Amino acid sequence: MDENEIRKASQNPFKVKIWAGSHGLKSHYFPQELEKSFTDRGLLRLPEIDAVDGRLLDENFIDYYRREFESESYSTIPQVSIILMSDTNIRRHAIKGAFRAVQAVKELIKIHKDTIHPLLICGPMPCPRTDQITGILSEHTEDRFQKMIVRLHKKPTGRFFGYVCVTSFFIQNEFPPLITSLFARDGIHLNKEGAKVLSISLVAHANTLVQSVLSYQDIDQDNELYPESESEDDEEIYQELLGMS
Repeated sequence: MDENEIRKASQNPFKVKIWAGSHGLKSHYFPQELEKSFTDRGLLRLPEIDAVDGRLLDENFIDYYRREFESESYSTIPQVSIILMSDTNIRRHAIKGAFRAVQAVKELIKIHKDTIHPLLICGPMPCPRTDQITGILSEHTEDRFQKMIVRLHKKPTGRFFGYVCVTSFFIQNEFPPLITSLFARDGIHLNKEGAKVLSISLVAHANTLVQSVLSYQDIDQDNELYPESESEDDEEIYQELLGMS
């Protein structure tokens, strides 16, 4: 994005699309609470939600995402994509699921390369019901996501990418760390109050990402943003995840 594109983009609110699993469905209150709590109509438009029950962050999702993104990629109005996924990858497939999630985020970054469309990656949603079993692997997966985004920030164009630890919205400095009063009885999904917390927090982080994008006025898009020397071997990543089990 050059200076002229930034100037044009700043004249219109950014579109926002949230890609989610069951947490994004009406039956779990998120769309309703998002609309009620959405007040920032300056930089952002009211987010669109694409939610599918049981959605995994894997090759199938990437294929679907790529098709949907291609139809939007030529728009002159930037769209912030928010990837909000549950811990379903890990609950269903343990280490293999975590590995697939990491690979999927790599592909999402490649898809957004050299476009005017920001990408906000969220760590896996916490799950009180299975936290004692999946918590460590979820934390390590989050750490992988964050490292990828931090690496991108070494270049100015990396400011089109953001990361947020969703778990931080739902923890407290006491035991148990997860605020269970924000979750439904099933111990997996959020209740109405939890959905409100999530919606307010996500919009705030999306707004911060857009402000970061608009603050850069001389961005040199080159291949150095994605230096091959800094990419890690897939086998190395898998073995590290294996050590977390």
